Amino acid sequence: MLQVLLGALTFVGVLIHLVFFLAVKFKRNDFADVIWGPGMLLASLGGLTLSWWLNPQFQFTKLDGLALILLTLWSLRLFFHLGIRTLSHDQEDIRYQKMRENWKDSWKIQSYLKVFVLQGFLMIVNVCPVLWILGSQDKSLTGFSLLATALWLVGFVIESLSDYQLKEFKKNPINRGQLIRSGLWGWSRHPNYFGEILQWWALFLLALPLSGGIYTIIGPLMITFFLVKVSGIPLLERNMQSRSGFEDYKNTTSLLIPWPPRKELTKDL
Repeated sequence: MLQVLLGALTFVGVLIHLVFFLAVKFKRNDFADVIWGPGMLLASLGGLTLSWWLNPQFQFTKLDGLALILLTLWSLRLFFHLGIRTLSHDQEDIRYQKMRENWKDSWKIQSYLKVFVLQGFLMIVNVCPVLWILGSQDKSLTGFSLLATALWLVGFVIESLSDYQLKEFKKNPINRGQLIRSGLWGWSRHPNYFGEILQWWALFLLALPLSGGIYTIIGPLMITFFLVKVSGIPLLERNMQSRSGFEDYKNTTSLLIPWPPRKELTKDL
């Protein structure tokens, strides 16, 4: 396990420093968003590579392959959905622009520590179920593994479909400034986050039967906490408050878990 962790830390460390220097050169801290998905895949491949190199007895199992396939699908989808979109913009994301303004002359060191180093740490924590699988002994596919995979696929489909529905909604100029309330967004105000969270809990379940696998619960707990309480839903909900119909949407539609909407409130209410 130590070899896997060292490999992951090494690959992620090199990645975040390379991207940090590019971010400083182009004043684009949103490059951190681009490497979020690929970074966790790179961490896992780094751990696998070092284990293979240092341990001639290392056995690559079907469970290892399954975990890496699921992580690769997640990483590539996120990169093409978020990473390419970020790179296509001429200017830095407004969130990072505001950070830079607040940090003033110390923006370089603050960016290094609070954006890139922090993100590198979060990558390792988030992907720890996969790292644990790669570093464990006596592992094999079981019926429980297949159930975890099925749960992951449900989350993947929900996130992919909700992102597609939102993208198509935004394409129509008529919808500018409006709330999307169709498709999965009529059952949840944040179905994409629900799908994301579901995938990480499924990866945890994939690692759970292994010795010590319970400790990797820190990964899904962390991503759930950040999306629900810190940088995901709270920020979006604040932005949505100024849009027409938000209060009705809030009172009739589930926050996270997709659920049939409650009856719309009447104007008198």
